Amino acid sequence: SISFFYYLTKQHIYELAFSFLKTKCAELNLNLKLTTIVADFEESIHAGAKMIWPLIQVIGCRFHLTQSWWRKIQEIGLTDVYKNKNCESGIWLRKIFGLSFLSPKEVSDCFIEEFMAHCPNDPKMSIFCDYLTENYIDEFSRFPPNVWASFSISSERTTNSCESFHAKLNSLFTKSHPNIFLFIHVLNTRIQTDTYIILSSGVARIFFSGGGGG
Repeated sequence: SISFFYYLTKQHIYELAFSFLKTKCAELNLNLKLTTIVADFEESIHAGAKMIWPLIQVIGCRFHLTQSWWRKIQEIGLTDVYKNKNCESGIWLRKIFGLSFLSPKEVSDCFIEEFMAHCPNDPKMSIFCDYLTENYIDEFSRFPPNVWASFSISSERTTNSCESFHAKLNSLFTKSHPNIFLFIHVLNTRIQTDTYIILSSGVARIFFSGGGGG
């Protein structure tokens, strides 16, 4: 994959960015009518895309999903429990990550019947269950199952290509916050050559990742 557009933005202006992008494409007689994007779990990206393309399917990056759940496990003090292969709670926590490989319609029933019904009696486990329900399991949660659950194991359900690009781009700078002139210079002299090479072999799906580029 390659990066076509670079947004040096804060979190809450994705709608403006997507609108600007669509307008510029129209000026070039291009109809930018996206049907699917893969993004991380940043609500402003999801909302911005749906405002510009109301029928778009937003797919939550599976890697970022597991990162979010893992951070919550660490936050509530279940790290050692998770790593304990002989602990009932640890086994439960490791199995919960398999929910993302179910179809969206199966997630809620599986969570209730297979996980909640057998959840170890521990206040921290209850906190984690509440977190999952409120943010990912319930139909009206922030990120319901239709965003992140799928039988598919395709790498196209992740933004790994974006993350790989970000890592490479960051490695080309010697300081954390380069000025705009240095940024453009790196894009023109170091990134553009790679882009031309990849373009010659075709382009796949468009990915968006919060932060530097997409």
